[in-house]
Amino acid sequence: HGTIIGAAWKQLPSGLLYLDFVTDDYVGFGNVLNDVFAAVDGKFSYHCWVRRGAVGTEQHIVAKHDTANNQRGHLWRFNADNTINFTVMFALDASRYRGIKGTATIADITTWHCLDVTYDGSLDTNDGLDRVKIYIDTVLDTTSMAATLGAIGDLVSNTAHLGWGASLNTSGAGYGGYNNADMVLLGLTTGVRTQAEITARRSQERSLFGV
Repeated sequence: HGTIIGAAWKQLPSGLLYLDFVTDDYVGFGNVLNDVFAAVDGKFSYHCWVRRGAVGTEQHIVAKHDTANNQRGHLWRFNADNTINFTVMFALDASRYRGIKGTATIADITTWHCLDVTYDGSLDTNDGLDRVKIYIDTVLDTTSMAATLGAIGDLVSNTAHLGWGASLNTSGAGYGGYNNADMVLLGLTTGVRTQAEITARRSQERSLFGV
């Protein structure tokens, strides 16, 4: 369970409740799940439905990442060019990291999209590029290395708070990347979900969004 800061509950015609994030809204979950994120050869998968409210700026979907206090972890976000990025840090001080960028863009503000990202820390091929897979409406995105520094390794335990809709600091306050969007059904699972599993989940949920 998280603490909602500002975001308002609204309802779809299907009856599903979702959160409307505007300005500096976010949900904070505390300093949690380091045992999952920083595990040796760690593996995890995120899932979220998003209807964007603004485009053309960097906006964070999920982050456990505090730059000011050198407590960097990972960050799932929209880039300013409306592609999706997943950045993973192998050192708290940003001396080792990989930023993986997708190719497809989401630049509309009317349609709900099913977004998934998987991370497999056991893979060292292509200098870490193969660790991350980005899916948009179950379609595997073409990715490239957007930023790289130092050697790859495991993610490190950090004291940043896990945030939905923004990056949070070690005190749980939002400090940037606020996501002006409607979002719901955020999920985190250990292990790497397959494309078949991602497709099956979207098939179960899509009628709720009229897509």
